[in-house]
Amino acid sequence: MLKFPENAAREGFFCSMRPSILRSITGTIFTLILFGLASASFSQTAQSPEDGARYAAELQRLMPLALKGDAVSQNNLGNLYATGHGVPKDELQALAWYRKAADQGLAIAQSNVGAVYLYGLGVPQDYAQALVWLRKAANQGDASGEVNLGIMYNDGDGVTQDYAQALFWYTKSADQGNSAGENGLGTLYNFGHGVPQDYTQALVWFRKAAEQGNLDAQNNLGSLYFTAKGVPQDYTQAVAWFRKAADHGYANAQEALGYMYFSGNGVTQDYVQAYMWQTLGMASYRASDSAKRDAASKHRDQIAAKMTPEQIAEAQQLAKDWVSK
Repeated sequence: MLKFPENAAREGFFCSMRPSILRSITGTIFTLILFGLASASFSQTAQSPEDGARYAAELQRLMPLALKGDAVSQNNLGNLYATGHGVPKDELQALAWYRKAADQGLAIAQSNVGAVYLYGLGVPQDYAQALVWLRKAANQGDASGEVNLGIMYNDGDGVTQDYAQALFWYTKSADQGNSAGENGLGTLYNFGHGVPQDYTQALVWFRKAAEQGNLDAQNNLGSLYFTAKGVPQDYTQAVAWFRKAADHGYANAQEALGYMYFSGNGVTQDYVQAYMWQTLGMASYRASDSAKRDAASKHRDQIAAKMTPEQIAEAQQLAKDWVSK
């Protein structure tokens, strides 16, 4: 039998606070133009021809302004290079443009420079540099800088681990409606780090973040419903929240959804769907997450043992179709 239920927290149903890398790099004007948002993160989803044309046009607009020293344009040009929108992806060029804007005191660019060093995006991971730049941004009230600084204190990266400081910076970020900050607060309450353990408060903060589309929080909210912490056990709700994150390629949630189909909790038992989601979860883990990838592979083998060769082939094809869609 799969060992998900009793080992849910240890095996990844609860993700760590650390957000995905792309959600740590933020933009301003460019996302306003394309998506009608004041500030949002870019993603590396496939571009439609219309979006490609708009990115190319935005590149042509930004470049002369950035060369003249406009800090906002420099930061947004860095976003294009960071994501490969309108230009070939080039993380070193992204950092160069972020740094130009950061040197002029633009808080969001300082936050982006800090994130580059914190996550090692095209450069060696450097917690000392990350701390310098994230503190500059956080001290100006930049929500992304605040939450990433909170992550450093939460994890003890480059600083002495200090949950009180993590709580301080997560709260400042969450007070601005930042979903990563809200998820961070939920994580502290869930584990009782720096605050009394309080699953009800964890539920409140995870829900705030999840309803903004934060994948970490959606997975965590699903986990609360699965484990009946702070809320009556509700497998249907667990499946609903796992699926939201899984549909966006979130490995932990894909693996969790695979288990739900394997066990028939919250859904009709379906080994084909279980195998498909387990396969996708295994493939979605980064190379550095080798332990999680190996565990997912073992779980998939347990599912396969209950399937016919035809069912396995069908599940493999569904996984390929999901990736290519």
